[in-house]
Amino acid sequence: MRASQKIEELGEALREATREDVSQHHHLLQRSRFLHAIDGARRPRSRFLVVGLAASLALTLAVLGFVGRKHTLDFSSQTDAATGGTRWSFSDGSEVDLAPGAAAKVVLLQDGGARIDLARGHLDVYVNPKRHARWEVLAGSHTVTVTGTRFLVERGQGTEVTVQVNEGRVLVRDPSMTEPVVLDEPGERYTTVPAPRPAPPHPTARREPEPPRSLDPPRSFEEELLDAERARLSGERKLAEKLLLNLRSRHGTGAKGAQVAYRLGRLLEYEHPQKAAAWYAAVFKEQPDGPLARDAANAIVDKFPESSQAAAAKRFLAAH
Repeated sequence: MRASQKIEELGEALREATREDVSQHHHLLQRSRFLHAIDGARRPRSRFLVVGLAASLALTLAVLGFVGRKHTLDFSSQTDAATGGTRWSFSDGSEVDLAPGAAAKVVLLQDGGARIDLARGHLDVYVNPKRHARWEVLAGSHTVTVTGTRFLVERGQGTEVTVQVNEGRVLVRDPSMTEPVVLDEPGERYTTVPAPRPAPPHPTARREPEPPRSLDPPRSFEEELLDAERARLSGERKLAEKLLLNLRSRHGTGAKGAQVAYRLGRLLEYEHPQKAAAWYAAVFKEQPDGPLARDAANAIVDKFPESSQAAAAKRFLAAH
């Protein structure tokens, strides 16, 4: 093979290596291609080719080394003597605060992110938004995946896990779930901690007889909406959809019906995007002056730009 063709191969390898989104696997593959091209051109016809190939080798290895390093984070640990808490500061600006008594460790640093294994206690996490970075927190069988957000994770006894998002979006996975739980509202929470049971009456306390009840009091709209939200956060998507559709059939296209339509849009975003876009569209069409109308239209434009409702959403945003 001619030396000029080898130089072309070197140039191609160098261009591939300098891409910003190159992965560790791709980095190693391109380095292998480069070295193979060098091996085939060991006897160039002039010393100028030797000098050129050597310079290309030095430049390429320097670039490959830089690209490989920039995707791996460094971090430092500092303990507060007064509180006993610990802060991990990462080189991309991300921070993890371990509450006193918490036990966790960084088990992997790659792809511009980190994987943290939480054995017990409380973590308060800030992940600096960065393209292609992948961050995970392992808490028993649960995996919390983020790309840029503020959230907390707490692991108690056994399988007790609580995740709360304060900013951004978090996906919570567990082998028992058919699909991940999405937390994307500030203060939204997922937990496996059972609700506390009321304390039994004292044996010596005298209990007044309860008056007979013929019918249970009707539940309010807010209570029924909360039942559907609890079902969604526990991974029971089908039950949540059933409860919301029942509410929608009873409240129609009024203000309460628009709230239900918006919740249905959020619920179905990942499993049924076309249905989700249709429910979002119903919100601003039925209640154009309602508090959720612009949020629903923005959700279509941002998440379903190719849907048939996108054009109507853009027109609504332009007019409002």
